[in-house]
Amino acid sequence: MKFKISKKEMKGEEVYSVGYCKLQYLLRYEEPIAYSHGVYGWACDYYKVEGAYICTGYNTIGKITDYKMIKKYEAKAEKIITNIAFEKQKALLSHLLKNLIKEIRGK
Repeated sequence: MKFKISKKEMKGEEVYSVGYCKLQYLLRYEEPIAYSHGVYGWACDYYKVEGAYICTGYNTIGKITDYKMIKKYEAKAEKIITNIAFEKQKALLSHLLKNLIKEIRGK
């Protein structure tokens, strides 16, 4: 179950911003740990990966991630979802997600 957190409380954390639905395949088996909202309602979800947070939604915070990198990893995740047996998908996607964080940190 995710808890409500303000964007202000997330300042100072290692947060990477990804647009809404840009990681739908890669985050398929992940549960958000928290969410933020604003005057118009829900703003974003936070997923914790390798000590960092991925913030995805309509109104995100954090360091902007490279769109081409996100697209590359999402394409790999889509291939896993469509071509590999269900039992192996979660482990492969988790490994791919960790690699994404490593690549983001390396840039």
